[in-house]
Amino acid sequence: MGEKKLKDTKKKIPKSSYQNRGLKFEERIQHKCDELRKNKVALLSKVPTEWKVVRRGAYIVKAFTVAESRFVDFVGCNNKGQAIGIEAKETSNKTSFPFGNIKESQFSFFGLWCGLGAIGYYMIHFKEHEKVFLVRATDLEEIKDTIGRKSVPYKMFCEDDRFIELDYEKLNFEDYINNIKK
Repeated sequence: MGEKKLKDTKKKIPKSSYQNRGLKFEERIQHKCDELRKNKVALLSKVPTEWKVVRRGAYIVKAFTVAESRFVDFVGCNNKGQAIGIEAKETSNKTSFPFGNIKESQFSFFGLWCGLGAIGYYMIHFKEHEKVFLVRATDLEEIKDTIGRKSVPYKMFCEDDRFIELDYEKLNFEDYINNIKK
């Protein structure tokens, strides 16, 4: 009697792509921004990702994100009317945050943004530690230029007061973006 082979019906789970690895983190931030808007605390919105679409007639052949974004993830204003920009970053690295996770165009954007009087932040999620830190873009740029390394040690995030540890569940960044001292 011949045995029937059962077809494997398990779906293969695709590996997370480089571009989509921080998507859940960004969704958490967007949810927080929606809450802040509802409570009239701050107005921050997700900047849509620019897509390139290749068509053959009416059919979409390919769709992909533009290689180099010239903007940051979230923009808006705080309760004082100051322009705010936030770039969300996520790392699985346990010991440091590589500067290579930030595109040169993002450093350039924040240089101009902050130079014009707006305020910029990086919100950095260490997945393995389940910790989220907020750091001013100008502070991270200064650290990058003076640290003499290609990454910021995790220990520095925990000990240096320029890195603000946020509540992991609440993402309570509104306390900091609304109490800005120039």
